[in-house]
Amino acid sequence: MPLLWTPANRCGQSPGRQCLPNLVYPGGIIIGSFFVAELLGAPVLGAWSDRVGRKWFIILGPLFGAVAVLITSVTTVIWLLVFTRLLEGLSTASNAPATLGYIAEATSNSPKLRTRIAGLFEVGTIGGIAIGFSLGGWLWRTFGTAAWIAGIPFTSPAFAVDSLVYLASLVVLWIGFHRVKEIRRSSIVPPKSLGETLKRYWAIFRSPRVAGFAPAWIAINAVLGIWINLSARILTDKNGFPHQVLVGHFDSFSAGNVIALYAVFFILGILAWSIFFPP
Repeated sequence: MPLLWTPANRCGQSPGRQCLPNLVYPGGIIIGSFFVAELLGAPVLGAWSDRVGRKWFIILGPLFGAVAVLITSVTTVIWLLVFTRLLEGLSTASNAPATLGYIAEATSNSPKLRTRIAGLFEVGTIGGIAIGFSLGGWLWRTFGTAAWIAGIPFTSPAFAVDSLVYLASLVVLWIGFHRVKEIRRSSIVPPKSLGETLKRYWAIFRSPRVAGFAPAWIAINAVLGIWINLSARILTDKNGFPHQVLVGHFDSFSAGNVIALYAVFFILGILAWSIFFPP
């Protein structure tokens, strides 16, 4: 988030950087497109990973992400930025369901172990988000100025550096997969038509358990989405009144650290819940 919002706040301060008109509205669309792609892509890619194997879908996640941030580093065109967020959303939609599916299958013999592993997975996920907030702010503060590198006009070199994080995660996943033996689902699950698949999803959505859980889960994530997406903008916006102690008082690195601190509380809560309150 610091990487996406601070270019708006520093627009026009770096040579070669173009300003996006009415940044708040397009900025919301750009960030929101990530969640749209994740919402629509996760059921489809998750079902495919169950059928053809999860390894490649997990690997596709960092690949999509690396391509997205590389494109972001060389453009300020709104439709391209929306496209990069769609790629980022597909990155999560490919990686997260496949990873959770693998965890569920690997711990199918022990519900207690599944709860703990799933909790640790969430701790790792939110921990990565917390590190990303802090790292993103530092990257923007250090590499946020537009520059020509190797003949390439980067509008935000920080995003190009960020691609190295995706490539590092890709290497870790690739090495780990050599130790994993996965059952190919295509030989077990008979093929189904699109109509049968849609009917199955509709039956799941209509089940009482989903109907009782989904609204609360959507509401919680909506609140978090609004709060997180606006926090970086508010904390780093220099266009407001001077001498404020909150709005515009922080640079990108400090704002990232503030939001990362909140993520730490989420981690502690999930860790306590998975360890001390197992089913």
